[in-house]
Amino acid sequence: QMLGGMVAAACISLNLNTGYVEEMLKKGGSVLGYPNQNPSASRMQTTVAETVCSFALVLTIILATETYAHKPHRKGYFALCIGLILTSSIYAIGPITGGALNQARALAPMIISGIHRSYVATYAAGPTIGALLAASSYKLFLSHKKKDKDDEFEDFDNEDKKGKEQEQEKMQ
Repeated sequence: QMLGGMVAAACISLNLNTGYVEEMLKKGGSVLGYPNQNPSASRMQTTVAETVCSFALVLTIILATETYAHKPHRKGYFALCIGLILTSSIYAIGPITGGALNQARALAPMIISGIHRSYVATYAAGPTIGALLAASSYKLFLSHKKKDKDDEFEDFDNEDKKGKEQEQEKMQ
């Protein structure tokens, strides 16, 4: 992802024919697609905003693409769900943080442009913390527990017992 973001930023830079586009940086603006923090927002506010929206996005991706034992085939609108949560997250935090929600989407253009005026920690820590919280929340509260290896043949054992009991009943 990081390499893809760097290549995209380099292509934009080459198309603009300006190299390091220092003059394009405006207060609250964007250079080569990397988001800038709103000057009226604190570092904590932007980090929390990125964390919360990354949490929502990753949890949506996990839940929308999971297969269940009672529903082994993924049918439905998981692409629509992911797209809607991504769009609503960008609209919600776009004015505050620029709505990166991904380290590569923020840091790769910063590296290519050579301009690092925004808070790098916000875009590195926020999505990482949000993704880790989403994965751990899913694992702790939402995932279906799989059977242990010892319980793998439990159904077969029960069938064998039932079969033996039925045979004994027939003999009597």
